[in-house]
Amino acid sequence: MPRFFFTGLRVRLLLLVLGAVVPVLGLTVYTNTELRRLAADHAEAEALRLVRIAASDQQDSIHDTRQLLFALAQLPELVEEDPVACSALLAGLLNQYPQYTRVGAIAPDGDLFCSAPPAEGPVNLADRDYFQRAFETRDFAIGSYQEDPVSGRATLDSGFPVLDEKGQAQAVVFASLDLAWLNQLAAEARFPEGSTFTVIDRHGTILVRYPDPGVWVGQSLPEAPIVETNLRQQGEGTAEADGVDGILRSFAFSPLAGLPGGDGEVYVSIGIPTGVAFSDANRALIRNLVGLGLVTMLALAAAWFGGDLFILRRVNALVSATRRLSAGDLSVRTELPYGYGELSQLARAFDEMAESLERRVAERDQATQALQESKRALSTLMSNLPGMAYRCLNDRARTLEFVSEGCLDLTGYPPSDLIQGRTSYAQLIHAEDREPIWNQIQTALTKGVPFRLTYRIRTASGEEKWVWEQGRGVLSSDRAPIALEGFIIDITERVLAHQTLEQRVADRTRELSALYDVTAVASASLELETVLDRSLDRVLTVMGSQLGAIHLLDEMEGTLHLASGRGIPADQVARISSVPVGSGLVGLVIEQGDSLVLSDISAGPRPLLAIPASDFQGYVGVPIRARGRVLGVISVVLERGRSFTSEEVALLDSIADQIGVAVENARLYDAEQVRRRQADTLLEVASAVGSTLELDQVLSHILDQLQRVVGYDSASVQLLQQGSLQVVAGRGFPNERQVLGITFPLNEESPNQKVIREGRPLSLADAPTL
Repeated sequence: MPRFFFTGLRVRLLLLVLGAVVPVLGLTVYTNTELRRLAADHAEAEALRLVRIAASDQQDSIHDTRQLLFALAQLPELVEEDPVACSALLAGLLNQYPQYTRVGAIAPDGDLFCSAPPAEGPVNLADRDYFQRAFETRDFAIGSYQEDPVSGRATLDSGFPVLDEKGQAQAVVFASLDLAWLNQLAAEARFPEGSTFTVIDRHGTILVRYPDPGVWVGQSLPEAPIVETNLRQQGEGTAEADGVDGILRSFAFSPLAGLPGGDGEVYVSIGIPTGVAFSDANRALIRNLVGLGLVTMLALAAAWFGGDLFILRRVNALVSATRRLSAGDLSVRTELPYGYGELSQLARAFDEMAESLERRVAERDQATQALQESKRALSTLMSNLPGMAYRCLNDRARTLEFVSEGCLDLTGYPPSDLIQGRTSYAQLIHAEDREPIWNQIQTALTKGVPFRLTYRIRTASGEEKWVWEQGRGVLSSDRAPIALEGFIIDITERVLAHQTLEQRVADRTRELSALYDVTAVASASLELETVLDRSLDRVLTVMGSQLGAIHLLDEMEGTLHLASGRGIPADQVARISSVPVGSGLVGLVIEQGDSLVLSDISAGPRPLLAIPASDFQGYVGVPIRARGRVLGVISVVLERGRSFTSEEVALLDSIADQIGVAVENARLYDAEQVRRRQADTLLEVASAVGSTLELDQVLSHILDQLQRVVGYDSASVQLLQQGSLQVVAGRGFPNERQVLGITFPLNEESPNQKVIREGRPLSLADAPTL
C-alpha cells in the first residue's frame, strides 16, 4: 500500500462517512459509560449491603462469645481457680457450643490451669495478645489469628478477665472460635457468582475466606491492595481493587465495631467481580456497536462505489499521465474529452503543459551535452589523483569552494560536508599546527611563491594523519590574494616509519650506553658493593623503573642475600635480605637457571616477596652467571600498565653477564686477600715459634695472629696431658685467667676426641663450649 494512500479522494470520501459516524459512536460509548457507572454503583451498594449483613453475623458470633466468657468469669469454679471442677464444667459446656475448639482459663503467669478439652502437658499462653489485653484493660479482648498449641487447628481467640472483689484481674477465661466453622457460615451465604468473603485481623492475617478457605486462611498478606486499603481506612467503605488472588473486584468492607477493645481490629470484606457487575452494560454495548457497524459498512460501500463512478476514473487518468510525465515521458497526453467541468479544464491545461515541456527539454539536452563531456573528463582526472585537490578562500577557516572526491579517503568526510560548511577544514588541522600553518601560507602569499606544508589532521573517525600540502594563491586584478588552490596527500606511513626508525635508534643507543656503563663500572672497581649499586642504578634508569634488587647466592647456606636494592620499603628490607632458594620469584629464577618474565605479578607462580603486588605489574628476573655458574639474580619490577619487551630482556641478560664477571673478579680478589693474610699469619706464627722458647708467649702470639685470619669471638689452646685436655691459653672469655688450667676428659661424644682420633680439622655450625 502506498504511504500516501490515505490522502486519496476515495479515502477522503470514506473519511467523510466515518466523520458522520463518529458522533453516533461517541454517544454510544457515553451511554455505555453511564450504564457501567450505574452498574458499578449498584454493585458497590449490593456489596456494602452484603458486607453489613456479614459483619452483623460476625458481630453476633463475637457478641455471643463475649456473653459466654462473661458468664464463665462469674462462676465460682473459675474464681476459686479449682482446676478439676473448672475442667469438668468447661467440658460439659464445650459439647453445647461446637463452634469453639477450646474453652479454658489462664492464670496471671500465663499457665493454662483448666481447659476443655484438657491439655496433655503444661501450656503457657502469656504471649497471646488477647490474654495480655484482657489483663491490661480488664475487659473483653479479641486476639489475632492463632494456631491452637494442643489441637493445631486455626482459631480466633477471645478472652475475658476474671476479677476479684477489688476489681483486679486474677485470671483470664478464653474461648477459641473454630475458623472452619466461620468458613462454613461464609459458604452457606448467598453471594453472587465469583464473589469472595474475607475476614482479616489487624495484622492482615486472613481469618475467613470463601471460596478456597484451605488455601488462604492463615496467610498474612498486609501488602495486598485490598488488605492494605482495609487496614489504612479502618472504617466502612468501598473500593475497586485487586483481591488477594489478583482478580479485580468491587469490594465493600467494614470493621467489626462496637466491641470492647476490638474496635477496628477485625474486618469483613465482600468482593464482587467487575465482570458480573458490568455484564448487562457490556451486552448493551455489544448490541449497539454491532448495529452501528452494519450501518457504517453500508455507508462506506455506497461512498466507495459512487466515488469511483463519478470522480475517481477521471482523476486516475490525470494521475497516470502525471506519473508518466514525471518519469520522463514528455509525449504523454490525458486523452480526456475537453468540456466545461473543472476536471475537463484541468486535463486541457495538463496537455498544453506537457507539450511545452517536451519542446524545452529538447533544447536543454543539446546545451548540456557538451558541458557533461567536459565535466566527465575533469571528474576522471580528479578521481584518479591519490589525494585531495581543493580551492578555498584565504581565511582562517579554510572555507572550501571546491574539493575532489579524494577528500573522503583522506579526511573521512564527503565533499558535501566540507563544501557546505558543516565541517571546516581548518578544524581538522591539529590544534598545535593550525597557527604555524596559517603563518607559513601568509608568508608564501606575501612573497608570491608556492607553499609546501607538512602537518597533522584529525579525520572523521578520530584518526590522526600526517599530510603534505602544496599550493599557491589566486590573486585578484589588484594582486590581492582571494583564494588558495592546491593539492593534499597522506604521508602518514612515511612519517611514522621515520619516527619508528628514530625511536629504535634512540632505544638501541640508550641500551648500548647502559651496557657500556655497566661494563665500565665492573672493570673499574673491585669493590663489589660499589659495582652492584652503580649497575642496578643504571639498569633501573634504562628500564624506566624505580624498583629493583640484586641477590647473590650463598651455596653453602642455600640462600640468596640482598646485595643491592632500590625502591624497596624500609620496613620490608629485612624480609628479602636473606631469601631461601625455594622462596619467592628470585628463588624460582635460581631453580630454573633461566630468565623469568611475567606480565602480571599477581598471576605468577610465586609471590614477589616484600613488594605489594597491587602497585606493580611486570617482572623480569635474570640469573647472574660467571664461568657457567649461577651467582645470583637481578630483578626489575615495572609499574602497572607497562610490560617488558624482548629487547629489554636481552639487554638485561647481557648486563647480568657483566655483573657476573664483576662478582667473580671481586670474589677472586677477596679470596686472594684472604690467602695473603693466611700466609702472613703463618709466617708470623713461624717467626714467633722460632724466636722464643717461652710457651706462653708463643701461644699468645698464635691466638693474636689467628684473630686476624678467622675473626673469632673466643678461642683457646688445649694440650693433651695424661688422657685429658688442659686449657693453656685463651682469648675472648670474660675472665681469661680462670679458664687457664681447666681440663676436659676425653670421651666418645667429645668433638676434641674426634679431632685427636682422626688427626684433621673439624668444623661445627653449633658447637658446645670447649
